[in-house]
Amino acid sequence: MRLDHPSEEGWSFFGLEQVFHLNRSLYSESWEHEKLEIILEMVATTPFDGIYKTPLIYTTEDGYKINIVDVNDILIDRIKGLVQWNYKDYNEWVLELIESYKQELDVPYLIENLEAEELKVLEEYIQTIQDRSSFYSKRYYAKKLLDSRNIVYSEFEEEELYYLAFPLNGPAKDELGPYIGLLLKTYLAVLMYNVDEETFEPVDAVTAGEMLVNSSNKYGEPFQTITEVFENMESETL
Repeated sequence: MRLDHPSEEGWSFFGLEQVFHLNRSLYSESWEHEKLEIILEMVATTPFDGIYKTPLIYTTEDGYKINIVDVNDILIDRIKGLVQWNYKDYNEWVLELIESYKQELDVPYLIENLEAEELKVLEEYIQTIQDRSSFYSKRYYAKKLLDSRNIVYSEFEEEELYYLAFPLNGPAKDELGPYIGLLLKTYLAVLMYNVDEETFEPVDAVTAGEMLVNSSNKYGEPFQTITEVFENMESETL
């Protein structure tokens, strides 16, 4: 969403935050409105790469214009960021846009305005949404479930390995250690933290599911959601 101020001075960061009760996001050019669940972004007066669909323009009673950018233009911008500038944090953004706005995607428009390499990336991400067995799809849906339940975790990627680490507290920490992990690449596994070696070690594959279920019954979260993620991925792998 883009904002245009009726005066020549334009918006100041302070003005945006005060008038619209916004919180600055991790990125300096955008703000979040928690109650409305929207993100407002400061953009240039020129359209994305010189091309764009006509935005939906809404004028408030106070004379402020809100330009709602078409989702296809946002998708084009994010894909170009991935391909041309290697913005890896755009990966899940592209997946979210494709999954949430399937009906709004204008395929001829996207084909017309994406270069061959960028179009290939778009096709790969569409396949990722459709193929739940791929690593990127598994990671996306796992994180989406964890975030929806407000589960605290950290991500780690080392060469061919990718895993999520979950801090433990209370009795779970006393009995199992400070962390539990979930390995998503190159294979699916539950990880336990070896305090002496200061590293994660995989749990035996035969007993991993049972261990998670028992821990879920005994400690609750985060084991309940980790168990759900593990079982979903295990069924998709079979």
